[in-house]
Amino acid sequence: MHRHHRLRDTGVLVLGIVMLAAITVGTGIGAVSSGAMPVSSFTPLSLDLPSDGPAGPVAGDVAGTAPGLSARTAPTRRPDALLSRSQVDEGDARGGLAAARPAPAMAPPVAGASIETEGGPVAASAASLSVPRPVAAFLGDSYTTGWAGAGLGAAGWPSIVAADRGWRVVNRSVAGTGFVNPGWTGQPVRTRVAAIVGANPGIVFVAAGHNDRRYGVRATARAADAVLRRLRRDLPDAVIVVIGPIWQDGSPPASILGIRTALRRSAASIDAIFIDPVGDGWFGGAAHRFILADGIHPSNAGHRRLAARVLTALESVR
Repeated sequence: MHRHHRLRDTGVLVLGIVMLAAITVGTGIGAVSSGAMPVSSFTPLSLDLPSDGPAGPVAGDVAGTAPGLSARTAPTRRPDALLSRSQVDEGDARGGLAAARPAPAMAPPVAGASIETEGGPVAASAASLSVPRPVAAFLGDSYTTGWAGAGLGAAGWPSIVAADRGWRVVNRSVAGTGFVNPGWTGQPVRTRVAAIVGANPGIVFVAAGHNDRRYGVRATARAADAVLRRLRRDLPDAVIVVIGPIWQDGSPPASILGIRTALRRSAASIDAIFIDPVGDGWFGGAAHRFILADGIHPSNAGHRRLAARVLTALESVR
């Protein structure tokens, strides 16, 4: 009889200890503050999604994460996002400093169709280069950023070319600059190579030299050669396209012809594609009508013509 009472009392004592332990844990004894969350609760998952340009973050796939840990995920990139990042990062092409406004969206040309210019339709390329990644990067000057309201965003030749091929645009061009010429912003081409490499493009277009005519052929050739060799070293599997100086008429000065020859040589040394706007007469003779009233920069129709010439040149390379 006494033994049964002792067992019952022992059971009550054990139950009391268990209840006291549960209360102790629930009230957070040992926490930093009296308002601490009970340890049995789950800490909310924090997602740090990196921004993908002016539109903000785009969520990617998130793997399962233990409570209290922060998960990072790379954004899912849209292959049809064709707005040139130079419109935001490098500023308005009209001044090179003020924030630019995106141009209205333009329907991309259909491969195998045609791109209309003031001189009539030019066949768009249906061929496809072997490009390891669907990202096209651009380095250049105002001919590649657009200028005075023409060739901005989707109306520029980089976006038209990329739309034809299904590439996403990364445009690090800055108006007024060159291989040597720092322009108004102090950003010669070499200062933007790291950003291009960081984007890990499958194809890189380098279109500069127009603004280097006063710096001499030798200095420009050395600077251009250094840029191209670095691109080839850091992007060994990328297609590199070197576009010679784009001139606004059919009478470029001797320095531009010298720079054109030097760029052709540098392109060959790194196994790059070379395109010759001067030799092909892109804006010479009657084609000068595709240039704006300033006598230098292409109009929107001029950008369509420029894109058509680039696509035609790429079509011959398989």
